[in-house]
Amino acid sequence: MANYDFKSLSSYDFECLCRDLIQEERKIHLESFKTGRDGGIDFRYSASPKQNIILQVKHYAESNYSILFNKLKNEELKKIKKINPSSYLLCTSLGLTPSNKDNIKELLEPYCKLTMDIYGKDDLNNILGKFPAIEKRNFKLWLTSQAVLERILHSTVYNQSELAKENIIKKLKYYVQNESFSEANKILDELHYCIIAGIPGIGKTTLAEILLIAYLDRGYEIIKVSNDISEAVEVYKNDTKQFFYYDDFLGLTRLGDKLNKNEDERILSFIATIRKSKYARFILTTREYILNQAKEIYEKLSNSNFDTRKCVIDLSSYSKFDRAKILFNHIYFSDLPSDFKASLLHNRNYQRIINHQNFNPRTIEWMTDYVKNIKILSKDYVAIFLRNLDNPERIWEHSFTRQISNASRCLLIVLYSLPEEVFLEDLEMAFLTFYENQAKHCKFSTYHHDFKSALKELEGNFIFIDNIQSHLIIKFHNPSIKDYLENYLLKESKLIEELIESAVYFEQCVKLLDFEYKPKRLTEVLDSFEKYLKSNKFNKNLDLLKKIPKLVWSSLENNFEQINCRLVTVQSGKDISKRRADISLEMRLLFAIELANTLIYEDSSKIIGLMLQTLLNYYKRNKTNKWALLELLLCLSEVNFKYFPLKDDFLRQMKTYFLDTLNEIEDFEYLIEFIGVFPDLFLPQELKAIELKFVSFYKDDYNYILSKDDFQYISQYSDHLENISDFLKIDATEEISELRQKAEEVTPFEPDFDDYDMYRWDRGDRELEDEAIDSLFDSLKD
Repeated sequence: MANYDFKSLSSYDFECLCRDLIQEERKIHLESFKTGRDGGIDFRYSASPKQNIILQVKHYAESNYSILFNKLKNEELKKIKKINPSSYLLCTSLGLTPSNKDNIKELLEPYCKLTMDIYGKDDLNNILGKFPAIEKRNFKLWLTSQAVLERILHSTVYNQSELAKENIIKKLKYYVQNESFSEANKILDELHYCIIAGIPGIGKTTLAEILLIAYLDRGYEIIKVSNDISEAVEVYKNDTKQFFYYDDFLGLTRLGDKLNKNEDERILSFIATIRKSKYARFILTTREYILNQAKEIYEKLSNSNFDTRKCVIDLSSYSKFDRAKILFNHIYFSDLPSDFKASLLHNRNYQRIINHQNFNPRTIEWMTDYVKNIKILSKDYVAIFLRNLDNPERIWEHSFTRQISNASRCLLIVLYSLPEEVFLEDLEMAFLTFYENQAKHCKFSTYHHDFKSALKELEGNFIFIDNIQSHLIIKFHNPSIKDYLENYLLKESKLIEELIESAVYFEQCVKLLDFEYKPKRLTEVLDSFEKYLKSNKFNKNLDLLKKIPKLVWSSLENNFEQINCRLVTVQSGKDISKRRADISLEMRLLFAIELANTLIYEDSSKIIGLMLQTLLNYYKRNKTNKWALLELLLCLSEVNFKYFPLKDDFLRQMKTYFLDTLNEIEDFEYLIEFIGVFPDLFLPQELKAIELKFVSFYKDDYNYILSKDDFQYISQYSDHLENISDFLKIDATEEISELRQKAEEVTPFEPDFDDYDMYRWDRGDRELEDEAIDSLFDSLKD
């Protein structure tokens, strides 16, 4: 039997649940009435003048029996006598003993005829077990059940702390299910991937995470992509239920924060793989305006049907009653004092919030958290609430500029320049360099404990500190803080300069340059830097813009061989403390070359030459990322190696490297890609030798591959074999056909996917007028 405490449901949600359960249990249709002060009637069954059954619902999960009994005795009994029903039914979220039921029946006689007309928590759980369809569509129940939470807490997606569990429950309590939830599920069933787009703060991430929890409960392995789609490609398994989640895949504040070189093509390729998969699902979120920018800039995205079935969350998805329920849920579950709630109810002020053109769940969440508004007087609360809807930046302006310490401000500015999630130790290293420089420039005192003090001051409001596998991870508590900081730094040009000067990680160079220099894309080579300066929207800061290239180049040169800022990952079986951001030396060089093409900085040729020499020295000591190396070589070929006089020697070394490392079939595929970029490097007899070597290689491997029962392994091998044989003009059609036939034979059986009939609110709610919303909020007066 289910064992829900119903605490995740608001009074409105609980009423709807009880209505559905009693209708199914008694096989009757209950009339529904507007929420609020209902005169003793929540629902009614009136088949004839003599049969008038009333159902009353009391959501007292956070209360006790004596309060419920006194409420019935002192208030409800009078209403019942006035209505004079033929039968009275009572549902409550409280657990009731036999004695409790006897006392209530005795109090409410003759209207309450049997103790079975009184439904306590255990009775409702019993009925839920009989009607699983009702349980499924009330997802707030089962997604916050102990069994589901245990599965979540023991996965690698969420840490093993109670804080993570409470965060999940909190999100589900506040969430109002609307048509986007059902639409996303349908798209995932049909296409296996879905893009969730919308304005900042509208609920994209919340929807994605609720879908993530639902799929985790269905047995899916969860992989959150943090930095680049290659993270997903590396762990993809064709025979495993996997749910990939790429949040803000096009960036948080502007296009370019996320997509690495050719990532548009690789995302499309991965989506094509997902669409063919029987098991995998893929959710991507982005801001709508950034998605539109991407389609203009990235040709492959524009020419594909990438977003033809995107699941878009915007204000049109929220009916007026949806907005009302969002605000109601946040107030209902809030810690706001009664006088704050009274100010929202006074003169129907909640209607002004619901009707506001900038209605935004993120702002609603902030303004209904009492800790964040503790210094506000109740008489000013509504006015400040509305001002923050007028301009959401106002939420952060006062706190950032006047309420936090110098150390805290510096920490937030440094955090802006780092990856979305950062290890505590890495943040501290970047912070100390910037903070000490700021102290000298601004002449303020510092103390050895300033970093720890800033963390304590900021936690819960500005930053979120997570604990994953015993590692402390820092990120912004809310994406709007990052938006605010970008706008703040645009006005404080000296800070940008000082932040670049103090950068200790290569990622900071990339991030801070994107900040100023990406009206479109670095690879769009401009005629000159002066032309860029004149056309850039930040041209009022010309002095700063002229300084930035030198500052960035200096930082790039100093940090080229520095370790990466570690990247937080949640892939199972990996020690996240050893995982670093995927910015290899090759990718750093790609960035530097693109930068040089765009900014036309006079010393860039010299610096890139030194970087290339560093890369050659690195290859003598270490293995390399062949994919990244090929990307770099392609870029170098496009600019004719103008930055590197040792072109011939460099290419000979690269040719030797590719030829001497043919250990796996993938190595042959990298080799033919290299040949495709530099065909003039290979003589006909060398190509013939490669052909013979490959034939010998795959024939030696063939029987072994054919003996495997691994669908993914065989399928991938056959794809590699086809690509390489086509390029080298080798006839391997018979082997490819046999491998694909074997792959079909060992394809794992996929059981029928449960038909989750996710609950959709009765769209009749869309037509509810202000009177119904007033009734909903009127219930808060009880």
